[in-house]
Amino acid sequence: MSRFEKWFVFLTSALIALTGAGYYWTKYLVESSDPWAAVNHPLEPWFLRTHILVAPLLVFALGLITTRHIWRHLRNGLRGGRRSGIVTALVVVPMVVTGYLLQVITHEGWLMLLGYGHLGFGAIYAVGAVLHEIFVPKNGKRPNGNGNGNEHGNGKGQAQTMPAQLPAAEDARPSTGFTAPGATIDSSPGRVRRPSRDGTASKPCAPDALPLPLPRASARSRRR
Repeated sequence: MSRFEKWFVFLTSALIALTGAGYYWTKYLVESSDPWAAVNHPLEPWFLRTHILVAPLLVFALGLITTRHIWRHLRNGLRGGRRSGIVTALVVVPMVVTGYLLQVITHEGWLMLLGYGHLGFGAIYAVGAVLHEIFVPKNGKRPNGNGNGNEHGNGKGQAQTMPAQLPAAEDARPSTGFTAPGATIDSSPGRVRRPSRDGTASKPCAPDALPLPLPRASARSRRR
């Protein structure tokens, strides 16, 4: 998930939560001094209008991260913030559906049922989003399904697995294909033990440091 997508989801979710809580407070918890007032508080219609206008933006933001963040992490079995992420993702659909049905249903009983349902799903979404942001590691590493491995975000939501430890580099010195008479190959790569003059002790040396054999005289030179 990119930084733009993260902040887009965060801002729209915060606006939805604040305007929803403000509308509930002004409509059900505040009593107007005027018994003939159409609204209980002057901010009540503004909270409702802002809530309705921001709701499509939140749906669009969640649609952006559905495949790049939610489905990818669910399929890979990542554990960091997994429970809070699943709960938050599951309540999105009933929260959106109940919110849209509130705009078209006119029956008082259904309106009350949808209103309480929308309020409950919205509260679960807000709390789940906050918990998901808290429990997700902030160091850029997230454990996978086995508890090992790291996910390094590259700004495009792609996961890259880094090797735990690189093998030690071996000596890549090419072999000359020549071994001096009486010399033995050492156990270490690319090393040869050259016999000393008295034949009792030897010391390791590189193959390219051994004396090259003298060329044999041809038959014609021997006759001369």
